[in-house]
Amino acid sequence: MLNDTVNPAITYSLSRRRFLKGLGLVAGGLVLGTLPGMAQSTIPIGGLYPLTGAAALFGPKFVQTAQLAVDQVNAAGGPLDRSLNLVVKDSGSAPQQATSAIQELINLSGVPAVSGAATSFATVAVAPIAAANEVVLISPSAATTELTTLDDHDFVFRTFPSNALQGVALAKLALQEKFKTLSVIHRNDSFANTLAGALVKAFQARGGTVLEDVSYPPNETSFRSALERANRSNPDVIVPIPLAEDGLLLIKQAFQLGIEKLRLWPSSIKNQEFVDDLVKTLGKGALEGIEGTFPSMPQSLSAKRYAAQYQQRFGEAPTPFTANVYDSLFVIALAIQAAGKATGPAIRDALRTIANPPGQVVGVDEFAKAKDLLGQGKAINYSGASGPVDFDEHGDVLAPVGIYEIHDGKIVETGKIPAN
Repeated sequence: MLNDTVNPAITYSLSRRRFLKGLGLVAGGLVLGTLPGMAQSTIPIGGLYPLTGAAALFGPKFVQTAQLAVDQVNAAGGPLDRSLNLVVKDSGSAPQQATSAIQELINLSGVPAVSGAATSFATVAVAPIAAANEVVLISPSAATTELTTLDDHDFVFRTFPSNALQGVALAKLALQEKFKTLSVIHRNDSFANTLAGALVKAFQARGGTVLEDVSYPPNETSFRSALERANRSNPDVIVPIPLAEDGLLLIKQAFQLGIEKLRLWPSSIKNQEFVDDLVKTLGKGALEGIEGTFPSMPQSLSAKRYAAQYQQRFGEAPTPFTANVYDSLFVIALAIQAAGKATGPAIRDALRTIANPPGQVVGVDEFAKAKDLLGQGKAINYSGASGPVDFDEHGDVLAPVGIYEIHDGKIVETGKIPAN
């Protein structure tokens, strides 16, 4: 974990004391910034992550992973022989908080690029602001299909695949498990609405029947009515599509009502801490055999290197989405080096040249190698912690979809499923 040592390569702006404590930082209005005399030698890069709100379970892990990437880049001399300075803001649980945070990153910190936002609703909210200010935005976990067709002047990218892929995979997994009918219960936000839509379309196209499609407000805390509507037509399975905070309440209340059909989960709640919390309330037996889908981690040497380095630094295996966070920071650094300057338009124009084929493959913690190759005028192709980061014309990436299962209270990855 991070410790109390002041690191000039990172700036935090957290709104709740518990997250400062969770990251191992000294509380009490702490703001860590660039040291005096370093303004010309550092390049500020934004980190827009959920440290409060519905997805706050993931935020601290995102911060430490982003710092790992920044530290590795800086240890290799940094882009243009300058150090990166990670400036972290809390995207929170409402679009207004996310938009205020990115405006601070742009107007006060002068960042040319941002890793974030994490949630789909926050990313959709801040994307127009980033584009209007010619700042590159790379989300590590926003899956909404809205980003694919966004009019963003090519300033918005992501290292996480679209809901279009996971929706198909969920539908195929449901049919594979012999579920002929299903209902969906989901948050009324960009992420959940588009994933639910993709699931419904794919399930029906393959012969399944969708009985109910129930949405609830993002700030909902009482789910009895929504759950009863989802269950009223007696589906074979109910697919919940929440975020972590509302997901805990949703699933606990479902079991309390005797509705035990929420047995097919999306990637948004593939989190061991989330499962641990449910086990304390419901017991291991209630969750046994629940399955879900997630963008599958590759088995490349680069991905294995990342997992080993994460384990060594933080004393645990990488958690969901952290590989995508790492890659979002690393490709920004590579693009700055390739472009020869740290401006939003320059980074945007260089991203595909360093991340897509052709070119010599470089991977995790190989910034020095990439820098040397670029210095020789050679093309590079980054293959990262989350796999190949090949951006298409929309800034999207493709990824295989994996299957996980809950066994004896633990998340176990069991295989992959084609998402086409």
